[in-house]
Amino acid sequence: TSQYANWCHDLSVRNFAGRDNWRRATRNELFSLYRASRGSVWDGTESIYEEDKDGGGFGWPANSEYWSTSLMDLPHHEGVVYDI
Repeated sequence: TSQYANWCHDLSVRNFAGRDNWRRATRNELFSLYRASRGSVWDGTESIYEEDKDGGGFGWPANSEYWSTSLMDLPHHEGVVYDI
């Protein structure tokens, strides 16, 4: 079991925030959180980084990479993966 899975399990067992079903988010769920915080910089076909949109509205940097349950379907560009 991964550390991520263990963390979700521990949150569920503790009924953290009144929830007992903690799990890794899907890519679409992460996108919806980002859009709700400051507006999306992702148009569905490619990642577009914009300096003034960091997703800091919820106190976490959305211009960083996060693990999700979804596989990345975007191509690599110069050996770098751009995804949120």
